[in-house]
Amino acid sequence: MPIATSPPTGMTVAQKAAPFITLGSTAELTGEIVMTLSPSDTLQHSHDELVHIDMAVYTKVKTITLAYAIAQCRIKFDMNASTGVTGYARIYKNGVAIGTERSTISSSMVTFTEDFAALNAVKNDTIELWAYRTGANFANVQNFRLYFTEAYPSHTNS
Repeated sequence: MPIATSPPTGMTVAQKAAPFITLGSTAELTGEIVMTLSPSDTLQHSHDELVHIDMAVYTKVKTITLAYAIAQCRIKFDMNASTGVTGYARIYKNGVAIGTERSTISSSMVTFTEDFAALNAVKNDTIELWAYRTGANFANVQNFRLYFTEAYPSHTNS
């Protein structure tokens, strides 16, 4: 029986990955096929809405609930701050801080990027953006996004 070396056409990443992705940097499929997920600039999930931050303590402001496991990915978000304010944000998984604390005093949106080589998130885990601000006004966050590339290598059977 021949083994496919590429994904079925017309399916979303979630539909292709749901039955077979496991923890680790690769996911084994039926037969000899292995799909690798790696951080890239290929957008896979997003929560883009602008959110005003007026809290003085870390508060969850954005959540992406995973429909399948993701071992590795790149996460980006944009943040700015009003005059006299410093905005702070950090990436969390299931309520636990996993990312580097980021901050800005810029009134223009600044994009922050972080690669997670060992995210090891499973189905129904949440990837979250938590934020707060110092000062009397507000900060903003938007474009909370997960990026990765799925690779289907070709194989020969022996």
